[in-house]
Amino acid sequence: MFNLDYRLRSDRIKLFLIIFGLCSLVSLLVVYLSGGFQEPPAIEEQQAKAQPPATASGNNVSSRSFEVSKPSQKQSEIKATLPSTVLNETKQTAQNFVKAYYTYDPKHPEQYVENSKPYMDEKLYVYEKTKIRKQTLDRETTTAIRSSVLPVDSYDSSELVWCVVLKGEVTPATGEKYTEDMQYFVTLRETDDSWKVADFSIERGGE
Repeated sequence: MFNLDYRLRSDRIKLFLIIFGLCSLVSLLVVYLSGGFQEPPAIEEQQAKAQPPATASGNNVSSRSFEVSKPSQKQSEIKATLPSTVLNETKQTAQNFVKAYYTYDPKHPEQYVENSKPYMDEKLYVYEKTKIRKQTLDRETTTAIRSSVLPVDSYDSSELVWCVVLKGEVTPATGEKYTEDMQYFVTLRETDDSWKVADFSIERGGE
């Protein structure tokens, strides 16, 4: 096809170059078809693929997280050792605390703490007195409408945790009233023969 004379050294070199070129072309074609020329994904992209997707949980107001679920065996055993009167009392205390704490009047900005005082232990009350909240104009006044209580796994025999799901009414400085849903994870501990709120966290959303 190329009219080469194999007896001539120059023609033998030409043949070698032709064969080498064909082999190189085939190799490049194989690499291209196998994706060898594609750029590797960026490190950030690889890390993102390796990580599980984030769980959406609404607008978190607190970093502390709890698991709202059916009571585990251990949690059931803990609660089984407590009389029903204690369980009902702590649920009611958690519910009353959330209603008092959520209700906010800008004319009396510290009143919500005093209204919550009967349900808090001394340590939490002192802390809240130093952290008086100031609500923004878009939710200037808040009023509790209704609430319900859900069980929460706490895995600690010295405390009880309840999730209070609250629907509240918000009155902004300007504009119409609207409602919002909140979840309060309330931790109660026994203090002086009574159960008081020792800690809590808040998440938006619930109902």
